[in-house]
Parts: sequence; structure tokens; C-alpha cells
Amino acid sequence: LIADLGCSIGQNTLNAVENIVKAVDHRFQSQGMSSKDLEYQVFFNDQVSNDFNTLFKSLPLERTYFAAGVLGDFRGRLFPKGGLHFVHSSYGVLWLSKIPKEVQDKDSPAWNKGKIFFYHRKDVQEVYAAEFAGKMESFLEARAEELKCGGFRALLLNTLNAVENIVKAVDHRFQSQGMSSKDLEYQVFFNDQVSNDFNTLFKSLPLERTYFAAGVLGDFRGRLFPKGGLHFVHSSYGVLWLSKIPKEVQDKDSPAWNKGKIFFYHRKDVQEVYAAEFAGKMESFLEARAEELKCGGFRALLLRATARPVIKPKLHEMAIPQADTRAIK
Repeated sequence: LIADLGCSIGQNTLNAVENIVKAVDHRFQSQGMSSKDLEYQVFFNDQVSNDFNTLFKSLPLERTYFAAGVLGDFRGRLFPKGGLHFVHSSYGVLWLSKIPKEVQDKDSPAWNKGKIFFYHRKDVQEVYAAEFAGKMESFLEARAEELKCGGFRALLLNTLNAVENIVKAVDHRFQSQGMSSKDLEYQVFFNDQVSNDFNTLFKSLPLERTYFAAGVLGDFRGRLFPKGGLHFVHSSYGVLWLSKIPKEVQDKDSPAWNKGKIFFYHRKDVQEVYAAEFAGKMESFLEARAEELKCGGFRALLLRATARPVIKPKLHEMAIPQADTRAIK
């Protein structure tokens, strides 16, 4: 039983569910078990205001799962105890269900004067943080009741202070295993192209940070560090950007000439050229990181899928080095 919470109506939820089903099939097969007798029930959840008619009409006819819609706020209980094997939510938990009353009260220190942002307003930030923390706690408590023992939960969401979060996660990992993290020292390398404004980056570093910092210039699709020198690699959306426009879409004599347009909707020839360019750059990125990561190191890549499955680069055909596969395990 699989649940996608905050599904909306777009193609992303269908892609996510398909990937989950394929991943479970692959897990069974990799352990020498057959997945042909597995049956999947997928629950698509969202608020009552969601357009479930459009969602159901877009379900693939040859899908490998049974589908059902579940109405309701995912910050509360939606399913029986221990009923789910896998819970997925992509960016849904970031949305608050209401505006905190304190920011709307003119007599409150946190009154935000009708603004929709709270930059440099610590009192307003704290109110929003408290509201989010409460809703997140409710969400996690509900899922803890609904997930089977040993079930999986995958939440995709943006966070602030990525480096600080990584450091805290490593500290927590050591402490949870009964080891002390007080003697650990962290060296963080911030990488980007030469055109990046490193001056602004360095000025914005927190004074009381828990790590040493350095800037590294260069294209991350190539080598940037010595072999086996890194313990953790993180990239948030960076790998999505191509370093150049494919020459075929600029060549008037090419079938993939795109006539100067910046989009390629319903242009399969153009899509395939961009897909090939992306696959090549992604392969270079993975090969470089495989060289630079220590055996047993970690890699965290955050990237967004397209609204429609128009680009399907054959990443499964890439020759991923053995060092990289060890680091992933």
C-alpha cells in the first residue's frame, strides 16, 4: 500500500508513483525474489478542493497499480493503523494550512502589516516556525500511526542552511551510535563557476559556524578535488543546468533546429537532443564524484522532475564506476 500525500493533479505525482513501484520491483529482484506476484494499491491524497477528476483522467491506462483518491488534510490521520508500506510527499509539507493569527493581530509584536514576507523580522519568523513545527509534528505523528513497522517514508522539501543541516546530521549519526562528535572538525568547500559572486557568499557566512570554509572554482561536471578526498557531496538543483545549448538546436540545417525558441513542447527531436546533452553531462558529473568520494562516502542530489515525462535520458545505460556504486550503498 502506497500513499502520495499532497498529490495535486499534475504528472509529477504519477511519475513519483511509477518510480516507487519500479524501485520496489527492483529491490525484490536484486534480492533474488520474484516481483511478478506483487500487487500495488496507490492512494492519491489531497484537500477536498483538489481536482481529482482531472487526476483520475490522467492515470495511465496500462498502469501497474490500483488507484484510489483520499480526501483530507495530511496533517491528521487518513488511514488505519499500520496500513501503509510507503508514504511519499513532494513539497506538500512545506505549505501551512493557515496564516498564524499573531501576524494578523495589530496588537501582537509579530503583526506583519499585511506583508507576505518576513525578512529580518525575528518575531514573525518565530511565529511561522512555531506554526510549521506544530503542523509537522502532527504530520509525523499521523504517519507513525499509519506506517507498518519497517515501512518507508520519503519526503521531498526545500530547507534553509543546507550545510548546517548536513553537519548536524553527521553529529546526530555519531551520537546515535554511541560515539562522541565533539572532536569532529568539518571542512566545507563551496563550489561554483568563476562568474559566481564568492565575495557575497563569504560575507554571508555565519560568524559562529561549526565548520571551516573555502571556495572552489570550476565546473562540477569535471574533477574538482583529489581522489578519495571527500566524505559528503551535496548539490541542490545545480545538476539540472546545462553548461551550453546543444549545437543541433541552433543549426538551421539540423532536424532539431528550434528556431530560437527556449522551449521544446511536442518537439521530440529537440527533446532527444537536450536529453542526450543532459545524459552526457550527468555521466561526467557522476564519474568525477566517483573519483573524489571516499569509499563509503555519501552523495545527496536534490533535483526537480519536469511536469511531464518529456525527457527520458538513458541514465541506466551509463557506465557508473564501481567506486561510485560502493559509495551509494
